[in-house]
Amino acid sequence: MTTLSIMIAVNACDESDFMIRSRIKKQESMWASDFQLIGLAYREFDAIAKRITEYPYAAKACFVRAVIGCGVSLVDAETLLAAKGWKRRMKLTWTLLNEHERADARSLDYSFYEN
Repeated sequence: MTTLSIMIAVNACDESDFMIRSRIKKQESMWASDFQLIGLAYREFDAIAKRITEYPYAAKACFVRAVIGCGVSLVDAETLLAAKGWKRRMKLTWTLLNEHERADARSLDYSFYEN
């Protein structure tokens, strides 16, 4: 069960100016696994897209910045964004990871780390 909560602080005068923060009760897993980082990027993407409706590229830019930071190509980031539904998104993410990244994800103790 996730303990994740996401907060978005939006500038009242300019909705395209925002800050996003996530909070969890367990140890953060995104530093231990690219799979987890991409999962968090999807959750933040959904939260931003729901909250900042007048700037649809805000969510996309935030997602792309996060996944490129862990080595995903721009083409693969666009492919990840095209996936609909949580299950499809995560299956696609899994196929884009190398074996080392998959091993990292498999080795996490989710009683300790956030999932």
